[in-house]
Amino acid sequence: MLAFFTKLISRLTFVLLAISLVPLAVMNRQFVAFYYDVFSLNADPDSGHIEVPLFILLVFTLFAGFVLGWLASALVRLQKQGLEKWSGWQRRRQPSAYNTTNTPINAPVNSPDRPHAGADLPSGAAMLEQRNNGPNT
Repeated sequence: MLAFFTKLISRLTFVLLAISLVPLAVMNRQFVAFYYDVFSLNADPDSGHIEVPLFILLVFTLFAGFVLGWLASALVRLQKQGLEKWSGWQRRRQPSAYNTTNTPINAPVNSPDRPHAGADLPSGAAMLEQRNNGPNT
C-alpha cells in the first residue's frame, strides 16, 4: 500500500511540475544574457556571456536544485551508514563478557592466543552429572 501511495505522489508531482513548466516556458521566451564570467563585466561587456531563453535558465536552475538536493541527501545517508558501521566495528573490537580470554576477535584460528571454540564449556560428563543431580547442586 505504501508503494502505491509513493508512486501516486511522485506521478502527481510530475504532472503538476509539467503543468506549471509549460506556461512558464511560453511566457518567458525572451532571450537574456547569462554571464558565466562575472569578472569580465568591467573589461568587455560582450565577452563572457551567452544569450539563452529565460525559461531554459529557469528549468536548468530547477534541475540543478534537484540534483544538488539529491546529492546532499545521499551524502547524509552515506555518512550515517558510515557512522553506524564504525560504531558496529568498535563494538566488535571491544572485549565482551562472553570473551573471557580477551583475545582479539580477528586472531588466526590456529594461533596459541585463540583458545578452542568450546574451551569455556563444561564437559559432557559434567553436564550429565549436573542434569542427573538437579539444578541446585
